[in-house]
Amino acid sequence: MTVKICHSLDSIKEYYRLHNLTRKKHGVPPQPFYFFNNIFRHIIGKNFEIVLLAYHKENCIAGNVYFHYNKNAFYKYGASDLQYQNLRASNLVIWEAIKYYGKNNFQHFCFGRTDPENKGLLQFKNGWGLEETVIKYFNMI
Repeated sequence: MTVKICHSLDSIKEYYRLHNLTRKKHGVPPQPFYFFNNIFRHIIGKNFEIVLLAYHKENCIAGNVYFHYNKNAFYKYGASDLQYQNLRASNLVIWEAIKYYGKNNFQHFCFGRTDPENKGLLQFKNGWGLEETVIKYFNMI
């Protein structure tokens, strides 16, 4: 497998294809493409994002979208093709992102929020040796 670090609209389109497969697997609708197109226009275009895509032979089989600002990196979106799950390409994509941000002197790498009830995802994230913190929300309604 190979992993490419990308900054292009084509990489967003490739990620979006995987995003649709993943959302279908979970039984939820994907965001419309214009949502990701706007991310490209307003975030990648300002150099605040990267897209990592994993390829097996010629097939793009996993991808993640990361945002970054100052010296903080944030895992934002991830998707993969279920038929290649045995290759664990998503793990490789995360590892390559960690290496990329480390080489570029980022201080923090955030795996993003997870609902406490999502035990499987919490277990996966904790497998990376993370420090778990609680994010508090305030609603003025």
